[in-house]
Amino acid sequence: MPIKVSLQTQSFWGIKASPKEKFHLKQKEVLLFSRELATLLQAGLPLDRALRVLMDLSGENSNLNLVVSDILEQVKSGKNLSDALESQGKVFSRFYINI
Repeated sequence: MPIKVSLQTQSFWGIKASPKEKFHLKQKEVLLFSRELATLLQAGLPLDRALRVLMDLSGENSNLNLVVSDILEQVKSGKNLSDALESQGKVFSRFYINI
């Protein structure tokens, strides 16, 4: 009897997602994320606090909240922001990540 084994990860909110199955954001949501993050960082907030504020603003059950919480989790564990963005699958383009 064959058994299928697949790696599962658990996000910040306890929602299970395969590493290849990241959340999808609309272009409008990526634009909102970018503008708000830039504003918070220009105001002098540290990156982790700015990401926490974005989570609070995005609503508990939105895809944006899930993406931001995963990015925050990775940044807190020591990853660079660009690495955390890249790990989101196709949410952020290669061009966006390299900016």
